[in-house]
Amino acid sequence: MSINARDSILAAAAQLISREGARRLTLDAVAAEAHLSKGGLLYHFSSKDDLIRGLVDTLVAQFDAEVETCTVPGKPGAWTRAYLDAAINTSAPASETHASKASGGNGPALTSTGIA
Repeated sequence: MSINARDSILAAAAQLISREGARRLTLDAVAAEAHLSKGGLLYHFSSKDDLIRGLVDTLVAQFDAEVETCTVPGKPGAWTRAYLDAAINTSAPASETHASKASGGNGPALTSTGIA
């Protein structure tokens, strides 16, 4: 796979969750969705929890970038307005809920670590 293999795996996981739900998220299913071997997936993510953490980290980074883009420096309440704009932005990817769906469907291990 290309240099963006990690991103491709995360996109495949998000698509799988969106289409089939978190209960169907398995490493085998994600590998098939990403068109690579399970070993190739495990090279980038050592476990299902690691994969979900990657999804959450990516979504948080995307949200933070959106807030930064919407912030107008020097205006009172600029960050709050930008946060709200980013939170309700309808052009945001539908995958924003995938990580919360995935972590909610995988027991307390992720939620107790502050991931979800």
